[in-house]
Amino acid sequence: MTDAAREEREKVVAWLPIETAPRDKCVLLASLAFANAAGIGAVWNITVGYWDAEFVFDWNDETDQTEYRGAWTDDTVASWGMEERTELRPTHWMPLPSPPAIERGEHLREGGEG
Repeated sequence: MTDAAREEREKVVAWLPIETAPRDKCVLLASLAFANAAGIGAVWNITVGYWDAEFVFDWNDETDQTEYRGAWTDDTVASWGMEERTELRPTHWMPLPSPPAIERGEHLREGGEG
């Protein structure tokens, strides 16, 4: 393993509580999909998502104002025809790793230009 790879791996420490997640960038989100009462057989959904401060809005007749409620989302469609996006309910998060570095002179693959 190269020094750069080792340094990158060490940056990713562990899953953190969702309450500590930054709300200004995309992160890896973990949501518990299934576990029995004893916590056995846990299945996790892992996705890239972000916090959208204006995810859901309602009109408040009393104030004549639009009220927004934020939510975690990955922009997948929850209801075709209604243009509703999926609201995620993650319990943990982790920063995204940096993309691979491109070495000088390295050619792009699959139809890209080098």
